[in-house]
Amino acid sequence: MYSRIFPLLLVLVPSLSVCAPPPRHRESANLVPITVKRSPEGNFFDVGVALGSSVFELEVDTGSSDLWVARTGFQCFDRLNNTQLAPQEACDYEAVPKYNPLASSTFSTLKNQTFGVSYGAGIALGIVGTEQVKLGDLIVHNQVIGVADRITVPGDGISSGILGLGYPLLTSAHPGKSITNDTLSLLTNKVLYDPLLFRMHIQGLIPAWFSLTLDRLPRGQSMGSGGLLGLGVLPGVKTSGPFVATPVEITDGLPVELTGGKISEWTLTVEDVVWGAGNSSRSAQTDIAPFQAVVDSGNFFNQLPQEIADQVNAAFKPPATYNASTGSYTVNCGAIPPSFGVTIAGKTFSQSSDDMVFQLPNGNCVSTIKRSAAAEGIALNFLGAAWLQSVVAVFDFGKNEMRFAPRVPDGAASNRYTNVTDTTPMMSSAGRSESSQLVAGGALASLVLAICGLVL
Repeated sequence: MYSRIFPLLLVLVPSLSVCAPPPRHRESANLVPITVKRSPEGNFFDVGVALGSSVFELEVDTGSSDLWVARTGFQCFDRLNNTQLAPQEACDYEAVPKYNPLASSTFSTLKNQTFGVSYGAGIALGIVGTEQVKLGDLIVHNQVIGVADRITVPGDGISSGILGLGYPLLTSAHPGKSITNDTLSLLTNKVLYDPLLFRMHIQGLIPAWFSLTLDRLPRGQSMGSGGLLGLGVLPGVKTSGPFVATPVEITDGLPVELTGGKISEWTLTVEDVVWGAGNSSRSAQTDIAPFQAVVDSGNFFNQLPQEIADQVNAAFKPPATYNASTGSYTVNCGAIPPSFGVTIAGKTFSQSSDDMVFQLPNGNCVSTIKRSAAAEGIALNFLGAAWLQSVVAVFDFGKNEMRFAPRVPDGAASNRYTNVTDTTPMMSSAGRSESSQLVAGGALASLVLAICGLVL
């Protein structure tokens, strides 16, 4: 039933080369500072983006493709049914700047299009238009953006929306003056467009790649410096080895009816997973088959095949225990985490032990290793921000490849929660249950849940 809806709307970003020289450092103002804030859904990483003459903090998300912002006077809807009105504070955008398209002299509405995107944590609906967008020192005129006037997806109390850094296939403009807020409508029948960084490259402003370094938030802090987004440049961050390249792949876990057999997200192959139990120097290695994973900065957690997630979490001292109601592994806040790494293109990239545990607003702690989202035979795995904090990552949409280099540890004090009473409580949001606090933030992490409803 999907062939009737999707046909020729899907596009393929052409691959320009199969080999990649290592990216080179160069002096540039195109390094955009990132702010990180702790939230019930994990840590959010935001950058400042100017829309017209106003600046907004937007979440940096390699797992989605739209740039959208909450509109002045937006309506907040209940996340459970997407139809019942809820207090604005339930969406956590009430205290952040909102965008007023009527007040911008550079905004123009695309009259026969509607914005509608689906996330596991909710949806965002509104209008589509073009606007002058400035990121770093670069300005793009007539960039397509979404202006959300109906929202269920929660914010972090700082960001006003999302800056999607994914492929055009995941953009969320739809033909017509309205759209039904159901899964099928939001995932199909799209009018594809070039996301912001693709437009920057088309206009000759940047080469066809960007870099990302995410910094961990020290224990006891609720907000701080979160790293750098490099617009065709590398940050001055020390690495302990050369960059390793791996191709971006068609995501096998998504039905071909939704992807057209084309690249849709930043998906790669994980060749192996390696870990060591507790503080033991002995490394254990699974005898597993390679699997695909999406690299998703909007998803704080890593989501891996169940047999791997179970074994890694059992290696905590004391072991983490699976909580079926939340889909996470509860762990003692003072537990000794296992060493953990994933092998990509023959190189094992280890995740810092400081990033293996995340503390919830209620004081409890969970592992940053979760099971992949799976139902009805569909499963997606993710390498999230917790893993990205240990690497410098390059996303090359010209060559359709990703490149990674391990970061040199900064020598900061351990982030382990040895005593939950001495930590600063994280922000909490009205109307969020503990289970909702564990929902991954990235759009791709949630897409599998929406797709499962389509295949019934």
